[in-house]
Amino acid sequence: MHPNADLTFRMKEANHLLEQMSETQPKGGGGGGGEKSPSEIVYEKAEELIGRMPEDFIEDDYKF
Repeated sequence: MHPNADLTFRMKEANHLLEQMSETQPKGGGGGGGEKSPSEIVYEKAEELIGRMPEDFIEDDYKF
Protein backbone atom coordinates (compact mmCIF):
# COMPACT_ATOMS: atom_id res chain seq x y z
CA MET A 1 0.00 0.00 0.00
CA HIS A 2 1.26 3.50 -0.78
CA PRO A 3 2.44 5.27 2.42
CA ASN A 4 -0.23 7.98 2.13
CA ALA A 5 -2.97 5.39 1.58
CA ASP A 6 -1.70 3.42 4.56
CA LEU A 7 -1.70 6.55 6.73
CA THR A 8 -5.24 7.42 5.64
CA PHE A 9 -6.39 3.89 6.38
CA ARG A 10 -4.81 3.92 9.83
CA MET A 11 -6.29 7.34 10.66
CA LYS A 12 -9.78 6.17 9.67
CA GLU A 13 -9.38 3.01 11.74
CA ALA A 14 -8.19 5.00 14.77
CA ASN A 15 -11.08 7.45 14.46
CA HIS A 16 -13.55 4.59 14.16
CA LEU A 17 -12.09 2.95 17.27
CA LEU A 18 -12.34 6.19 19.24
CA GLU A 19 -15.96 6.69 18.14
CA GLN A 20 -16.82 3.15 19.22
CA MET A 21 -15.10 3.66 22.57
CA SER A 22 -16.97 6.92 23.06
CA GLU A 23 -20.29 5.19 22.40
CA THR A 24 -19.61 2.66 25.17
CA GLN A 25 -19.42 5.35 27.83
CA PRO A 26 -22.25 5.34 30.38
CA LYS A 27 -25.24 7.46 29.49
CA GLY A 28 -26.81 7.54 32.93
CA GLY A 29 -27.11 5.88 36.30
CA GLY A 30 -27.57 2.25 37.02
CA GLY A 31 -25.89 -0.29 39.08
CA GLY A 32 -24.21 -3.52 39.82
CA GLY A 33 -25.01 -6.94 38.60
CA GLY A 34 -21.37 -7.98 38.58
CA GLU A 35 -20.92 -7.05 34.92
CA LYS A 36 -18.01 -4.96 33.73
CA SER A 37 -18.72 -1.28 33.32
CA PRO A 38 -18.28 0.24 29.86
CA SER A 39 -15.21 2.13 31.09
CA GLU A 40 -13.64 -1.13 32.28
CA ILE A 41 -14.27 -2.71 28.88
CA VAL A 42 -12.69 0.29 27.12
CA TYR A 43 -9.69 0.22 29.47
CA GLU A 44 -9.13 -3.50 28.85
CA LYS A 45 -9.39 -3.03 25.07
CA ALA A 46 -6.89 -0.16 25.20
CA GLU A 47 -4.47 -2.32 27.19
CA GLU A 48 -4.90 -5.13 24.65
CA LEU A 49 -4.14 -2.77 21.75
CA ILE A 50 -1.07 -1.33 23.50
CA GLY A 51 0.16 -4.88 24.09
CA ARG A 52 -0.08 -5.56 20.35
CA MET A 53 2.09 -2.56 19.41
CA PRO A 54 5.53 -3.41 18.03
CA GLU A 55 8.34 -2.99 20.54
CA ASP A 56 10.17 -0.58 18.22
CA PHE A 57 7.09 1.67 17.75
CA ILE A 58 8.06 5.35 17.88
CA GLU A 59 4.95 7.50 18.23
CA ASP A 60 6.59 10.63 16.82
CA ASP A 61 7.26 8.80 13.53
CA TYR A 62 3.49 8.51 13.00
CA LYS A 63 2.44 12.03 13.97
CA PHE A 64 1.72 14.69 11.38
